[in-house]
This record gives sequence, C-alpha cells and structure tokens, in this order.
Amino acid sequence: MAEVSDLKIRDAMPKDVQAMVDIAVEAFWKEYGSLEEAEKMFKSVVARRWKRIIERKTGIVPVAEKNGENVVFPSPAGGSAGMTG
Repeated sequence: MAEVSDLKIRDAMPKDVQAMVDIAVEAFWKEYGSLEEAEKMFKSVVARRWKRIIERKTGIVPVAEKNGENVVFPSPAGGSAGMTG
C-alpha cells in the first residue's frame, strides 16, 4: 500500500503532461502488455487531449506529487493511472 501522507494534490499544468503520459504508458503497458500500443495511444492523441483540457480549463485534472515528482493522476476512464515509487 502506498503512503499518502507525503502526497500533494494540485491542478495539473501543461508542464505535467509529459509526466502524465509517462505514467499512463507504464500503467497501460503493465496492464495490457503492449508497450508499442501504449506509446502510440498516449504519446499522441491522449497527450494532446490532456494538454488542451489543462490549457483551456475545460475539465478538472488533478495530479498528485511526492517530493516534487508526479506519481498519480485520474485516468480518462475514471480510475487512476500510475502510482510509481
């Protein structure tokens, strides 16, 4: 179980998109076993979608960070992606 006492929840910023993509690729790859498909999906279409949502403030995109590093965020499907470390 991950310890949450050191987590800071905040609104995502455009600079967070790359970390969000990296976490999502890793989570998808672990779940579905296809690194190529994960990278194809998240590094293009999803990254652009998240960046637009964040920049235009058309949705709520929180991220959790620990020691200044993004570690988890809600997935577009409603669960959460990642939880590194």
